[in-house]
Amino acid sequence: MDGAVFFVAALMNAGVHVPLGIITLRFSVPVWQAGVGEVVIGLVLVAAGLTRRRWLSWTAFALSIAGIAFGLSSHRVVGAARDVHVVLVPLAVVVMVLLLGPKVRATWRRATRPTWERSAAIAGVLAVVAFATASVIHAGVTIPLGFATIRDPFPGAVIPEAVIAVVLAIGAGSILISRPEGRATAFATTAFAVLGTVFGLTITVPRGLAGDIAYHIGILVLLLVILGMLFPSRQRGDDQGRSR
Repeated sequence: MDGAVFFVAALMNAGVHVPLGIITLRFSVPVWQAGVGEVVIGLVLVAAGLTRRRWLSWTAFALSIAGIAFGLSSHRVVGAARDVHVVLVPLAVVVMVLLLGPKVRATWRRATRPTWERSAAIAGVLAVVAFATASVIHAGVTIPLGFATIRDPFPGAVIPEAVIAVVLAIGAGSILISRPEGRATAFATTAFAVLGTVFGLTITVPRGLAGDIAYHIGILVLLLVILGMLFPSRQRGDDQGRSR
């Protein structure tokens, strides 16, 4: 499905009108360079689906995330083109869940990692969702919540937040699939996210938007809690406990 969406987007970026009976899909500002990238991503996604090779699936996932982030951050991507990129966000989340699902279930059954470490991984997933949502909102997407509407276009933050989301996903995933170096990877990726969040605060505070500041402080607290759970001293304590 992801591959089909990328191929359709590539056609529209080539100037093709796609009739659907009651409506005709087209991009008001076709970008042929984006179309080339979408064809490449679509081909990798299809190859991953046909071969079922995990490394190819993760490559396709990473390329699609990069393409979505680039598209949402571009001022040339407007109208239907932006809507397509927004549709791809939940599809990317579904792909990530499908990729991690089997390993996560197997790891949970074996329960080889401490409970608090798995809790850190779950908190990391929440942080991934938070950064991905912030990236989408800063790309100009409006999110209605009934009692309020969230809207805060800020193109300069789109790619950094998307990158942090991907990096955090790597760290959380390395624990969830029980990689031997999972704790160290998650610690490093979380530390990277902390630095990015602190840098974001230096930009957010001068803007004076209470919601933005509250978000950055909240996510910073969450990341520091995760770091505390993954701190190396706990590794030594666990090793000593198992050796007894």
